[in-house]
Amino acid sequence: MDKKQFKRVIIILTSLSLTACGMQSGNVENKKAEGDKALSALQDTSTYDNAATQMSLAGASKEEQEAIKNAKAEMINSRIYNNMRVVQIAAEVYAVEHGNTYAANPDDLLPFIKKDSPNGIINPLTKANGLSLGNVVDIENTRANLPITMPAGQITYNLTADGKDYAIMGAGADGKALLDSMDKSKTLVVSSK
Repeated sequence: MDKKQFKRVIIILTSLSLTACGMQSGNVENKKAEGDKALSALQDTSTYDNAATQMSLAGASKEEQEAIKNAKAEMINSRIYNNMRVVQIAAEVYAVEHGNTYAANPDDLLPFIKKDSPNGIINPLTKANGLSLGNVVDIENTRANLPITMPAGQITYNLTADGKDYAIMGAGADGKALLDSMDKSKTLVVSSK
């Protein structure tokens, strides 16, 4: 990997890390550390399951029930953002190792995904394979459309028609594509640009 390719991967990884954690400003080091700690905990399925189990609705007020419901959805969405990040890293590493050509099929990314996530991309809701082929034709048009319905917890990846970019999307616990943390009026579509 030459310096230009390495710099490209680092810029993309840093950008995605900041975006996935919803950071716009402030103490980036502290926020990144907090985000990494939370994502690390969420990667452990038993931690997620135990936390979800402890958030019981029994005996809670209406406000507390709503807060618990929102917290559970946020935990799931954090895992989905993390899965999207892992897929983007795999797409960029694949491109570096294949002459700046992106993978045409998500299955081509599996060897690279398994370096970071030995079990692959797991849907946090179904515990099944969480990565499938997407169908984004126009990234900017897709970002502008709301809401986009997808299977809850699923991540999609596809190569754009011109073969020069990729589109990664993830569905939240509500079965709708995640929104861009910087602009909630747009669908989050992760790409190389």
